[in-house]
Amino acid sequence: MIKKVILLSLLGFNSVIAHADEFYASIYGGLGNSSEIKLTNNTLDTKNNIKTTPIVFNAALGSYLNPNVRTDISGSYIISSAKEIKPELKIRHNSLGVMLNAYYDFLLHRKYSPYVMAGVGYVKNNFKVSGDESNALDDKVKGKAALATQFGAGLHYEIDYTMKLHVGYRFLDTGSEKIKVRYAADGSEAFKASSDSMHLLIAGIHFDF
Repeated sequence: MIKKVILLSLLGFNSVIAHADEFYASIYGGLGNSSEIKLTNNTLDTKNNIKTTPIVFNAALGSYLNPNVRTDISGSYIISSAKEIKPELKIRHNSLGVMLNAYYDFLLHRKYSPYVMAGVGYVKNNFKVSGDESNALDDKVKGKAALATQFGAGLHYEIDYTMKLHVGYRFLDTGSEKIKVRYAADGSEAFKASSDSMHLLIAGIHFDF
């Protein structure tokens, strides 16, 4: 179902850019507000509830539909990790995804243009939990694909006709599903890993061509 949604979105995006006259590319990075990574055992008791700071990298290619509306397709990589989780556990979460986004630019000033945006996409969430030798933990990466959504707002500042700086905020839900991670070698106890939605502050460069 998720793949069908993304395929239809990509087909719609291809149709849009086929009729567009102007295109753009953008790159940005950012940091997130403390997000929680949880490990839960079979009895649904939360064993570890750890605050982390996600880091995001993003690149996008898009087109202008009119002076105020634009759309793009972006690829993103997000990583967050927590160390020294008792009992002697380390957990690492990363997401690799493709998003289809739509923006509305408020052309209030020649140099400054605030915007709002929303997006939907396909994200692969991976969790890796590791421990010391006494834990005998299965530390293989466990992953699952999910439907992701994001919403945000920001501000563009024009440097010249083809280049803009931009800063913004994103609320991102990677659709992180609980993924089983074996804690003991004999399988006597299993954990499920999950991650909260993220609040991200971003900054980057936007190129028109």
